[in-house]
Amino acid sequence: MNKKQRIILSVVVVVALLVYAGFTSFSSEQLAYYQTVSEVVSGGDIEKPVNINGIIVEDSTIRVQETQTLKFKITDNESTVDVVYHGILPNNYKEGISIVVTGTYQDNVVHASKLTLKCPSKYESIIDAET
Repeated sequence: MNKKQRIILSVVVVVALLVYAGFTSFSSEQLAYYQTVSEVVSGGDIEKPVNINGIIVEDSTIRVQETQTLKFKITDNESTVDVVYHGILPNNYKEGISIVVTGTYQDNVVHASKLTLKCPSKYESIIDAET
């Protein structure tokens, strides 16, 4: 194999590795768009991770300290779904705020692997105080 063929082979191998690394660095969980609660409920069981955007329903939270289990409901004001999450309760968890739940949907329950709480606007408290 001459020098030119080795260089071409090396470039092809490097490009192939970069393409492979690019595809594998993005998991389906990261690339998934947000679905509403209604979309998930109407779609049936989902085995791959899905991002569900909703609002935590007031008075729906049940915490089990011993097992670090959090159960609550989320809604999009059309449909409501139960969520089960095993892990540490996020510091900013509060009922009535927006949340993105990442997990699978089976038997009308979202089995969450990740909770992303949306921070309320810093201007909400100013507007509420003025009214």
